[in-house]
Amino acid sequence: MAGIISQDALFRYLVKFSIVENFYKRAQNKAVRDGEENHDLVAPAIIRDMPTIKAHIKQALIFRPLDNMRQMLVDEAKRDGAYVMEGRTISNKVFIQNLVQSVLHDPEILTVENLQKKYLPEDFLKHHSKIPSQELIGTRTQNALCAGLKGGRGYLLKQTAYGNAGVGKVCLFDHTGLKAEFILEREYGYLHPTNAYYHPLKRVVGVLRQYENKEREESLITPEQLGISVNKHLNMSTKLVTNVNGWF
Repeated sequence: MAGIISQDALFRYLVKFSIVENFYKRAQNKAVRDGEENHDLVAPAIIRDMPTIKAHIKQALIFRPLDNMRQMLVDEAKRDGAYVMEGRTISNKVFIQNLVQSVLHDPEILTVENLQKKYLPEDFLKHHSKIPSQELIGTRTQNALCAGLKGGRGYLLKQTAYGNAGVGKVCLFDHTGLKAEFILEREYGYLHPTNAYYHPLKRVVGVLRQYENKEREESLITPEQLGISVNKHLNMSTKLVTNVNGWF
């Protein structure tokens, strides 16, 4: 299986979560075009392994076990803030203070425009874009990116639809900037085997993009690789049960 999917258990979990909770349950009955917000999507931001994260939080951190993480993310989807993960526990949602500003103090960055240009590809906000976006990344993306640049890992499910499948991408940021992203897209240019599709009738495939020294490597990720039964979720006869305890 493609590198980061097998190496980072949290990223893998969030990719699977996004497919099941967002694509199958929330994006099928609502037409959302590329670049448009879909507020029905569950779009958490999680910061992990950042040494100085507590210096940027002015609230009480209350950590809970991961046992019922799926339901927690769904139930708290409309609350503002980001989660902090420590070991096998995850915090309440909190607001991140002055993290982006601490990165912008770098004389080589100084502005959000420069931050975006330096660490994100030109088509980060809009699929197949060949020119730099005039739109700025939002606060959640800024914080997830800067958490990575400060030595941690930032994970983000976006509410903005990316491409033509009506669902947002899953992003992972580290000290290099954007490390990986997973997208669903309708593939019309090439006919894949049926078992490669997350929705065979709509010809939706999953694409993993990994970045190394600003070079992008793309690979197809099949439902089988993620342990997803396409027929079950299209029929919606049973609910996904994810064993979070098996991550680590």
